[in-house]
Amino acid sequence: MPRSGMILTYITCKEKSEARKISEHLLKKRLIACAKFQIESMYWWKDKINEEKEFVVIAKTLEI
Repeated sequence: MPRSGMILTYITCKEKSEARKISEHLLKKRLIACAKFQIESMYWWKDKINEEKEFVVIAKTLEI
């Protein structure tokens, strides 16, 4: 029997509430097993390193 592989889906969101809504919907539909959605980002902007929280849903599911 072939083995299924894990798939990670990366979904960007403007706000935490949007990330929660998407995650909850996918979990209720049993389309994903797990979702993580708050990360800290570091990046260059206007000649300096900036840091901020970002909302990205990383959803885990299995390849069928």
